[in-house]
Amino acid sequence: AWIVGRGDLLAAVLGFAAIHLHLSGRRRPWLHGLAVLAWLLALFGKLAAAPVPLLILLIEWRFHERRPRRWLEPATVGRYGAYAIAALVYLSVRADAMGSVFPSGPGVTWKEPQVFASVVVAGALSFRMLWTAFLPAGLCADYSADPVFDSGNLVPIAADPLVFLAAAAVPVIVVAAVLAGRRAPLLSVGLLWFFLALIPVAQAIRIGAVMADRFLYLPSAGIALLLGAGLVALPRFRVPAGAVLLAALCVLTWHREAAWRDDFSMNRDVLKASNYPANADAWNRLGLAHSRAGDRAAELDAYREGLRHAPANRYLLKNFGAALVQAGRLPEAREALTAALSHSRSMDLQAAKIVYNLALVLMRQGEAAEAARLLDRALEEAGRLPADLRQRMTVLRDRARRIAAPR
Repeated sequence: AWIVGRGDLLAAVLGFAAIHLHLSGRRRPWLHGLAVLAWLLALFGKLAAAPVPLLILLIEWRFHERRPRRWLEPATVGRYGAYAIAALVYLSVRADAMGSVFPSGPGVTWKEPQVFASVVVAGALSFRMLWTAFLPAGLCADYSADPVFDSGNLVPIAADPLVFLAAAAVPVIVVAAVLAGRRAPLLSVGLLWFFLALIPVAQAIRIGAVMADRFLYLPSAGIALLLGAGLVALPRFRVPAGAVLLAALCVLTWHREAAWRDDFSMNRDVLKASNYPANADAWNRLGLAHSRAGDRAAELDAYREGLRHAPANRYLLKNFGAALVQAGRLPEAREALTAALSHSRSMDLQAAKIVYNLALVLMRQGEAAEAARLLDRALEEAGRLPADLRQRMTVLRDRARRIAAPR
């Protein structure tokens, strides 16, 4: 239902393939080349696959490479040097395609005095994801409305005792996992795997989505190792415990599948009282879903409810205004679109769409000259716009000029 998650699936599947090929290469060295290729393809799926070489190192450290000298052998250095070359290829292509490795700058939202706070919040998020992986209940399709994800308010969030304790628990767990290595290797590798695989999405460097269940695809293998270790430690109850665990996971999966059936079920899941009923983005998406279904009344109700929680949200105001235009309620549409334009800092794509709809309202209200001036200013100030939108704005401006011209 949410195609953006495809990149995470590709990164996870290709990442697992790289790990499998690398470990199989102990008997067939030529597979190491395929492992490096699989990892490179995984990176192009999503940067979340970046820790794969670290995960391979972890496995070899715990289970295979017992003697320190073996790490310095030419064959070992060559195997891991190939991953460094693949990383350079990926970073070069990424920089060429996006203008730089980090187009918005690494950690642009983590500026002083929030550096320490960002580390604390990142640690707390890591602990929360570990908790979610062990107890996959209370899940949500979109966590962005959670106040802990407010990048402009990190310091008071980090000062919350529960947030700080959750963050402090992470290094304690990692140290315990390292110390437990020889006595409980599966437990050690499982925990270390989870936190290593979580590095790209732990928000030490801010990325778009702050938390999402799809971030756990690759780290979840660590949880599987932990559960496997638990079953191995129960020789008498291994089969019944495994059956109960499998049945519980099947029920949870079936229950969550219902939330991803369509746009309505997904956004209603977000807006449940137990999740984030004030999520403006979810109300906006729900309104758009009603629009595609042709239910104008339900669409307007969704936008109104969203604006009740977020009256300055320009996406809601823009879509609310456009829906009012189609409903023929021009005074209300003008008010909503004017408010949406006032909350636009620059003439970007969304602002251009707002201007287009507002110009339509002005023309229908007999103010063609004002509509032409508004479109003129927008076309001058707008940067790169889709060709079809720029053409429609130009055509509408010319039409407004003709109507406004004295006869």
